[in-house]
Amino acid sequence: MLVDGIAPEAIRRAVNVLTWKNYVRKIFSCNFALLETHPQNRRMNIGAAIRKVRLEKGLTLEAVALEAGTYAGNLSKIERSQQLPSLELLHKLSHALGTKTSELYAVAESESEGGEEASSDQSNEVILVRRNFQALTPKNRRLAIEFLKLLGQSQNEA
Repeated sequence: MLVDGIAPEAIRRAVNVLTWKNYVRKIFSCNFALLETHPQNRRMNIGAAIRKVRLEKGLTLEAVALEAGTYAGNLSKIERSQQLPSLELLHKLSHALGTKTSELYAVAESESEGGEEASSDQSNEVILVRRNFQALTPKNRRLAIEFLKLLGQSQNEA
């Protein structure tokens, strides 16, 4: 039987497709809203860390983007948290910045832990300690760790 020239089965399928599309759209929009508003997901800002390291090293946006094989506009969006870099691009950016990806994550994490000034100082200190620690021989690394433990103990006693 035809309803206005359309078979009922075709109408039923069209309604099911529209209902499914609305359902999927609601799920995705809900999940994206959760990702953006959930405090745990906004905690670490890798773009801000990239910008901070770039400026500390006195590098231009264009130079870093060129070295990483991307556009300056793309890097600008990443630094302003309008876009997330792929893992591959993040590795290329860290190489272009002359640092390790783990150091970028450390800067991003320290930025998110406290006030901007305090975390900025702390992240700079962490980077300096990490760089100097990596330059040490294995024997001196063990000594440095023991020294830090002793400092922590003496601080707790005081």
